[in-house]
Amino acid sequence: MKRLSVGNENNSNNRTCFSNSMTNKLIQKIKDILESTPLDIYSESSDTVNEANFELVNSRFEKDKLTEEDRYIGSANMFIAASLVCYDYFDFTTIDELTEEQLDEFYLVWKDVIEELKKDRFIREIGLLSKNNIKVVVDNTKLP
Repeated sequence: MKRLSVGNENNSNNRTCFSNSMTNKLIQKIKDILESTPLDIYSESSDTVNEANFELVNSRFEKDKLTEEDRYIGSANMFIAASLVCYDYFDFTTIDELTEEQLDEFYLVWKDVIEELKKDRFIREIGLLSKNNIKVVVDNTKLP
């Protein structure tokens, strides 16, 4: 595995992570994936579309044509980025091949990647209200 200890040298809670050069290359690849055309994961069995809880801070397009969709990140894009971390970090091609210990470490590394992207102001979390999922319906015919 391509890992080094990172963090404050005085801190005893150091975790393993990528080397700095690997981190920069990996973060840039993840940014490219997240900035590409948004793709979502569709479940045919439940007829649902999974959506990511993040959006780009800056638009993919020109500033004079901004819409909410310009910042949308697809759930498949997030899945592909997570799979890339798994492949790069553990030299595996699928998450299914990880042991329970490796899976726990993967979650920590993925959390660090997300925090790095948020710190760089590349992505931000979005809430339910900002996704325009709520529709208020009023039936005026039943008012007293």
